[in-house]
Amino acid sequence: MSDLAQAFLERWTEENVTPVPAADRQAEAERLSTVCREEAAQEGFTDAELDEACSQSSDEEHTDLMSYMSAALDTAAAADEEYADNDDEEEET
Repeated sequence: MSDLAQAFLERWTEENVTPVPAADRQAEAERLSTVCREEAAQEGFTDAELDEACSQSSDEEHTDLMSYMSAALDTAAAADEEYADNDDEEEET
């Protein structure tokens, strides 16, 4: 089942994670984690399966959905010129 959970997580993340300003990422990661868990449950995946999928879906070490979503948001922002510039400005302050 973990391969199916991993596929679900990757597809869900691709469809739902969009760049947001750095100041909003913590709250957005929490929101995305909640919605993802709800939709995963509807598909028959447990929280444990989802957390396991997080640790298998990335080169980085993610032990739970929150850290996975935070990293996905950072990646989305880095790929978007508008938000990548915003991150640089916030780090300087």
